[in-house]
Amino acid sequence: MGDEICDCETDEFVGKIRRGMLDDDTIFDIADLFKVFADSTRVRIMWALHESEMCVRGISKSLNISMSAASHQLKTLKDADLVASRRSGKQVYYSLCDEHIEMLLSTALAHIKEEKRWSASSRSRWTALTAPRR
Repeated sequence: MGDEICDCETDEFVGKIRRGMLDDDTIFDIADLFKVFADSTRVRIMWALHESEMCVRGISKSLNISMSAASHQLKTLKDADLVASRRSGKQVYYSLCDEHIEMLLSTALAHIKEEKRWSASSRSRWTALTAPRR
């Protein structure tokens, strides 16, 4: 019984997987990208920017967060190349960098809405795990 080897353990299969694996730097870059998505305030800001270009004050009012909190999160999003800014007079407007960010947000939304994937009880456990801590 312990001698059985499944197809995914063969040298040929393992070699194929290893050849298709991304290099470590790329893996770390992807992990860092998803870390930015791990903060609910940043996701809310990106979703708002998915709807429209906005200034800090507009983001602050729309999301009911302080301007300081909005600015802090926008800096993180800019540093991760997820958000771009443009100046118009004294005002700075923010928008998502490109359509890839919109696709990530839309794909994430489609995934969590997929009823086959999550039962109601699983979803409530997930919500409890990911709820902002106070």
